[in-house]
Amino acid sequence: PLTVTVSAVRAMLPYGAVFAAVVAVTALAHGLCSVRPKSQLHGPVAPAAFGGFQANYLMAYLLAVAADWLQGPYVYALYTYSGYSKAEVGQLYIAGFASSAVFGTFVAAIADKYGRKSNAVFYCVAYVFSCATKHSPNFYVLLTGRLLGGVAYSILFSAFESWMVYEHAARGFPQHLLSSTFAKAQLCNGIVAIVAGKVAGWFADRYGKVMPFDLSIVVLVVLGVLI
Repeated sequence: PLTVTVSAVRAMLPYGAVFAAVVAVTALAHGLCSVRPKSQLHGPVAPAAFGGFQANYLMAYLLAVAADWLQGPYVYALYTYSGYSKAEVGQLYIAGFASSAVFGTFVAAIADKYGRKSNAVFYCVAYVFSCATKHSPNFYVLLTGRLLGGVAYSILFSAFESWMVYEHAARGFPQHLLSSTFAKAQLCNGIVAIVAGKVAGWFADRYGKVMPFDLSIVVLVVLGVLI
């Protein structure tokens, strides 16, 4: 049976070993993709200030996604732990997706009018309040949290990248260096997702299912100060 086969594979390949192997293969692939052809060895060189600019952006972006990844595995678990049925949990999820879809249609215009920095700060504020609502078992408080979470989610995948692209151009960095920043952001995003999941799981097992959301609040406060 398939279940027996999967169990046997899991027994032969512990999680840690699989994770280490995947990290090694990913690092090798990243290294091979980073090798430049001989025709490009004497191409444009990145300005000295670019490394600091890129590191600054990655620090902020990875904190932003870490705050999101810490919550992800425990939203459904928290709702069911609070005694809500699948139908009620579905309503909460639909509210969050609808909020993200509606707000996402004009989040770029708001960023253009009030500034991308202000938008990024609002991401922190909205998500902090969204996480704080998880301490209440009241359906409508949780619903408010889902609406705020949907707004924050729209900002996460728009404001930070557009802010970086604008600053990249404003500081006169070569256009081709954008791909380097995006590649590192996505690679590190995957690593952050795994680490955040393990950290959230450790704290949730010991301190309850609300603790990952409290950890997210701490990360968001640090991010807000950094911004």
